[in-house]
Amino acid sequence: MRQIFALVIILLFVSISTITGNAQDWRQIVLLKTTRTEVEKLLGPTKEAYFADYELKEGYLFIEYSSGPCRPNRKGGWNVAENIVVSMSFTPKRPKSFSSLRLDLTKYELCLKVGYEQMK
Repeated sequence: MRQIFALVIILLFVSISTITGNAQDWRQIVLLKTTRTEVEKLLGPTKEAYFADYELKEGYLFIEYSSGPCRPNRKGGWNVAENIVVSMSFTPKRPKSFSSLRLDLTKYELCLKVGYEQMK
């Protein structure tokens, strides 16, 4: 009985440490490249068809997957295989101040007009 209890405790500890360790690896996800299977290995499975919400230690992660390649009867979207990451957003639980990012502002240009016309 003690051996079974010890085994259960060890398995529980290993599974919790694996989830915690992998949850921080979400930064490995690459848009239009990473598959749903790869995401679920990192963060765990979800039940939704083409999106996933994860609450991580440091914030909230939303991932959207492709519903499949373009077809004549469907307009828009990405022409990638089904279940490929097409969109991802992360919201930190503790937002950082802009100054804490320590950006070298000389490397950036202030752009007051942003829109489709300026991108042509």
